[in-house]
Amino acid sequence: MGRLRKTFRLWGKKMPDGTSELTEDAMPRPSIRAAVPGDIPELAEISRGTWDGGDYLEAVAASWIAEGGMYSGIIAGRLFGCYKITVMPGRVAWLEGLRVHPSMRGRGLGRLLSEDCFRRARALRDGGTVDWVEFETYYHNSESIAIAESCGFERVETFRFLYRASIPQEGAAPAAVVPLEERDLLPYTTRVPLGWKALLRTEDTAGAIAGLCEVREASGLRFMSRPGENVFTFCASALEDPVEAGRAAARAAHASGDDTVEIMLPGGAAAAESLLMSDGWSYWEEPREPNAWIFRMR
Repeated sequence: MGRLRKTFRLWGKKMPDGTSELTEDAMPRPSIRAAVPGDIPELAEISRGTWDGGDYLEAVAASWIAEGGMYSGIIAGRLFGCYKITVMPGRVAWLEGLRVHPSMRGRGLGRLLSEDCFRRARALRDGGTVDWVEFETYYHNSESIAIAESCGFERVETFRFLYRASIPQEGAAPAAVVPLEERDLLPYTTRVPLGWKALLRTEDTAGAIAGLCEVREASGLRFMSRPGENVFTFCASALEDPVEAGRAAARAAHASGDDTVEIMLPGGAAAAESLLMSDGWSYWEEPREPNAWIFRMR
């Protein structure tokens, strides 16, 4: 834990809303430990202050803590951030959920968490628990990308992430849940995107996905997602008619109570993306290019 010798400002001054902000008068040493159930209220506070309240951390915090591999950063008795290491099928240590409390950003704590996360993941790899260390991030997340590259990561794959408003069924038959077939995965030769995670292709990828996802079919077009999520991955058949597949996914999201729907496409699916864009799908930001990036530790 030698990298934790850096000093940081102390939580001190009380704010009108009862929270605190950091002051210059003292600089305690931060620590990082395994997350515990008692951290959940503070993790929820971080989640509500991330992505304008649209973050998923609060919903998964309890299960992540129970699963293990989640860590909390503590300074002066307060939780300032967190991260999660998940051992995925394919012997991959997947890094996710790195967050810093909104009031404590810009003070080097994100780098501190990142470097500690990378150190622990590297130890898993070097100890033989996993073969690879990977994570996925948004292409404009320049700070995280710079930190990762300085710590020995390189970009190895990209996907296209699009979103739109969900669509009411309006008399259309709901998409049926069907078994996964090997041909569904043909567009994904190295990794299969499952929301903002990606599963490494191995001989048992189809078996692993069958335990993680639901595959749905509408009019012969198939797409999949992890239960409870509105991020869909297009299967091979969906890429043959992306507009209709996109509409079916949007109806499935609406039926689940979601206002929006998101999809992941292969990085090379520029033609499908163009058709979807003409039917109401969007990028978060310009330019229009593969915007979900996978990084792997060298």
